[in-house]
Amino acid sequence: MLKDFYHLKRENNPHREDAFTLSCLGKLYPASDKDLSRCRAYLSDLIDDSFNIGDKDEILIIGLTESGIIPALLMQIEAVERNINSNILYSTRRRSVAGIPFKESHSHGPDHILHLPLLPFREIWIVEDEITSGNTAYNLMVKLCEYLNIRRVRIFAFADFRDEKQKSDFAIKTKKNNINCTIHTLNHNIYKNQKSEKEILKTTKTISKPLNNRLKSRAIDLDNSYNSYKIDIKPLDGWYFPKKRPALSIKSDNFLDAELLRFDPDILSDEWKCCDPDVKKTILAVGEAVDLAAYFALSNKNVQFQQISLSPWRVDNSSIFSKISFLDRYYLYNYENLIKEPLNPIFILCDPIDKNIEHEAVTKLKGCGIDLKPLFK
Repeated sequence: MLKDFYHLKRENNPHREDAFTLSCLGKLYPASDKDLSRCRAYLSDLIDDSFNIGDKDEILIIGLTESGIIPALLMQIEAVERNINSNILYSTRRRSVAGIPFKESHSHGPDHILHLPLLPFREIWIVEDEITSGNTAYNLMVKLCEYLNIRRVRIFAFADFRDEKQKSDFAIKTKKNNINCTIHTLNHNIYKNQKSEKEILKTTKTISKPLNNRLKSRAIDLDNSYNSYKIDIKPLDGWYFPKKRPALSIKSDNFLDAELLRFDPDILSDEWKCCDPDVKKTILAVGEAVDLAAYFALSNKNVQFQQISLSPWRVDNSSIFSKISFLDRYYLYNYENLIKEPLNPIFILCDPIDKNIEHEAVTKLKGCGIDLKPLFK
């Protein structure tokens, strides 16, 4: 049985000792299109357990960086397959761009920004890896509902670790704010919900093919949405493909198109272009660039990715056997596994704004016997 759920221990966070992660996030081990498909199937089950999703309802899917990026992306793909009228937006922790500020209490990186224009949405879907206390989801929900004048919210998560009092308090506060909120999570004993590859093939279609065939014309034009933010171009120089990144503006369901998945060869490094396409490749993605790494994995079954992440966890010799830090705030776990596959090339991917992290990663990992090649020029 493939393992999708990991219970961990946080480091240096007395308010939240327990931690949780998923195979599709690529934080402990490299994630492939198969991992993404399995976790997408869990979200598909959660949608099936939901109700009253109107064909014409304009839905905004929200993912909080970093751990909510991949779940929100997979939810968007599932929504598109179901012809649900959906849009997607990620938060960012990068302060160089404007937006609605949001604080995630007790987080290792608490300050988020959401690029959220006033658009006529009917529902908000907040997609999380886990619900710990419920405070983050509640505070975000209240802020979004007030700003967008919305009263319908669905929260989707792979795990819900709240106790009965926390659940009761959440329901009471939500009702006081006149918000209709439903929470959709897997059963508490999530290990029993892990899916086999055979089950996945029955419930999901391949997501490595372009999605254009299934997409409708949308009310939100990508370029107009992007330009409406009136953000100076200088901060956007720190991002690759800024017009295609849900962290910078809301994207409708056609943002994951063939052009994005193909990637401009002019920006790819010679090392990547010269690599045998049939050889398995691993991408180390720094921070918020994990969405780009996921696009590569979605479009090529021979690509897998692992995160260099902000998440500070303990070595428990059960799920985490080693870790290495970069700039004392980014971490790569179980890096010794990368040494065991010397014939498979390893590439590093980060937005230009994070080049200092890339430089330290290249130097430190070279000292460990891991040769990193640049993915972009």
